[in-house]
Amino acid sequence: MLDWQDANNGSIPDGAQHAGVDTDKLPLYVARARIPGRGNGWQPGKIRVGLGAAYIPFGGAEVSVDSYQVLMNPSIYFPTIAGAPEGEGYEGTYPPETGGWIPPGYPGSWGYAYSEFATEPHAILCGQDVDGSPLFCAVVSYEGVQPGKAGWQLGGANIGYGGDEMQGLSPYGVLCDESFGWEMGNPNAPVPPGSVPCGTDDDGGTLYLARAIDFHWLEFNPPVSEPQGSTGLQLGKIRADGWGLQGACIPYAGQEHHVPNCQVLTAPSGKSLVWVEAANGEIPDGALALGCEGNGMPLFAARGFIGSALQVGKIRPGFEGAYIPYEGNEVSVTQYAILVAP
Repeated sequence: MLDWQDANNGSIPDGAQHAGVDTDKLPLYVARARIPGRGNGWQPGKIRVGLGAAYIPFGGAEVSVDSYQVLMNPSIYFPTIAGAPEGEGYEGTYPPETGGWIPPGYPGSWGYAYSEFATEPHAILCGQDVDGSPLFCAVVSYEGVQPGKAGWQLGGANIGYGGDEMQGLSPYGVLCDESFGWEMGNPNAPVPPGSVPCGTDDDGGTLYLARAIDFHWLEFNPPVSEPQGSTGLQLGKIRADGWGLQGACIPYAGQEHHVPNCQVLTAPSGKSLVWVEAANGEIPDGALALGCEGNGMPLFAARGFIGSALQVGKIRPGFEGAYIPYEGNEVSVTQYAILVAP
């Protein structure tokens, strides 16, 4: 999980994550804070030497907060963004090219395709907006490279600069974890080599995390009437034998759908998953955004027991529990665990 260290009054702990550069070439660091009087959600922002406080983009202004947390993970991956200063580690171009938060793998953003191999970084949950919507740490090429926040509801990345909240900026990079990727299966081997076990079925068979995009355009069973608009990038489960040959089982709109074309979560040798226990709709800090609804709201991987079987599914803000595909239905469980950044 992410390592956030408490700080105050402008202090920056040793080992803080360098995430940007100000106009005077001083390094900027990722900070987050709770805005007094605006709930308990963490709002991402920035801090540097000499500021005296963390500066958070919020409510149209750049808000200074005396007590805050600073990101300490030097190994966490910040994607490159277009137009950043050379020599600062931000060279290159990073999608999305248009505004709005869209999690990894959605069309038009991070290159999801039904290819044989596809590896993508995974965005890490860093805070919550006042309405409970997920917030992610972002960096934007603006008067240097400025840390800020991104969320599906923001229409781009928001940063604080010169006392104002600069809103809806794009392109931007989002704080990610590269420990895991996705690969396509095939009819003869629906679960690719390197896939990581995530659960167990009723008969003891191994379950893996799968995802499928806009699956109402594909052939699947049982048939349903075509929903309006995109179904997004939905999370579900797959196994290497039996019904696994039919594809993934995806929970959506109250049903369990068998989708033949899907991706399966994979990991390099020696990597293991980290699951954090939660309940009643809670989504822990550091959760990995691995899919999204049709409107772009991030989905997180979850698993929970149905009887003695540890089943795999999804959760997002607004759910009262994790949703699991099971025996033709989309079943809600209130006690579950969520996959987080290791």
